[in-house]
Amino acid sequence: MNRTTILQTLALAALISACSMQSPIERLHEAVRNDDVVEVKRIISDHPEILASDTSEFTALHIAAEQASPEIVQVLMLKGADHEARSENGSTPLLLAVYNGRPDVVKAMLQHGADANSPADNGWTPFLTAAQQGDVKLAEVLLEFGGDPNIPGNEGFTPLITAIKFKHYEFAKFLLDAPVPPEGHIGDYETPLMYAAADGQMDLVTRMVEHGAPLEPIAPGAQNALMWAASQGQTEVSRYLLDAGTDIHLADGKGNTALMFAAHGGHPESVKLLLERGADPMATNAEGKTAR
Repeated sequence: MNRTTILQTLALAALISACSMQSPIERLHEAVRNDDVVEVKRIISDHPEILASDTSEFTALHIAAEQASPEIVQVLMLKGADHEARSENGSTPLLLAVYNGRPDVVKAMLQHGADANSPADNGWTPFLTAAQQGDVKLAEVLLEFGGDPNIPGNEGFTPLITAIKFKHYEFAKFLLDAPVPPEGHIGDYETPLMYAAADGQMDLVTRMVEHGAPLEPIAPGAQNALMWAASQGQTEVSRYLLDAGTDIHLADGKGNTALMFAAHGGHPESVKLLLERGADPMATNAEGKTAR
């Protein structure tokens, strides 16, 4: 046996030894990362209890959600992988699949028992995650399996507001056409209509109003969408909201009006529109200041 053959034999022996030192869980995780469905099935067959004993902070199903094929996801779930297992940051495997933009994997999980509405420990739902990503395909899959686009996160953000905040306007339109009630709001003070108005998204604004979104505040002292539009100089949106019946004289809890927001924001066209529509330039806020 020559020197090269000896070295190759020793290297192979070392590799076999290293593999034999891995625990079944470690071998399973590696097989999932390699998307090796044959090896995954073999390990589970040799160790039927392995999935129930997988209490690592990132389980085989978490790994599959990020990296593996729908086939491996199916194998793991049919063999009892816990679809509600939490990663170190509190995410379920389904949330990871949504976050990574994998609609085929998401569908496989939902087909085998995953809950389309199960939130992370921080309250972030699969639908909120899809809205943040702006991925309509993911939203379609979630809706197909009972995903609720009205559930807010812990901070009160609905998927509709989330989509608009992240400027995923096509996703927001998809939700409205689903349809999603446009009155979803953060507490009593911020609504999807406000965000769309501030961004000058006329199509979204008109759709929301047609869907029945409230033009006026939910709570006393809150602002309306006209104020948000005026503060950003969105003159055409302001015109539409006024035509729809928004109260031009409404003042928020600090006494500020839409005219004040437009004037202090340096938006002369919006100021002109509001004055033409009868806004009072002499109205004062809580500090005694006018729009001038």
